[in-house]
Amino acid sequence: MFTVIARDRVGIEAVSAWGWEDVEFYRKWFQYGDDADARELKGPALNWGSPATELAPALPAFVRDALLQDPAYVERIKRHYQMFREKIDRPRRSGKSKPKKRR
Repeated sequence: MFTVIARDRVGIEAVSAWGWEDVEFYRKWFQYGDDADARELKGPALNWGSPATELAPALPAFVRDALLQDPAYVERIKRHYQMFREKIDRPRRSGKSKPKKRR
């Protein structure tokens, strides 16, 4: 998700979703959707449930034509997503045992 704010305005202008997997991945992930939904999830597309101002319709094209044209930036997004997934997918401690102190 790319959240866009403007320096001289208050609040979120828009949020654009972008997925780098193929359309088939999103078709399976979004089980009750259709092909159009899967293509939209691949994006870039405006996020349905996010705030959007009159500037929002320009955001997906900007993401596609500017941000996603930089291979290093695309790889950085994917790497940060992987770091996030690793953090939240870790098994949680039950809380019954205390962590060992380091010496």
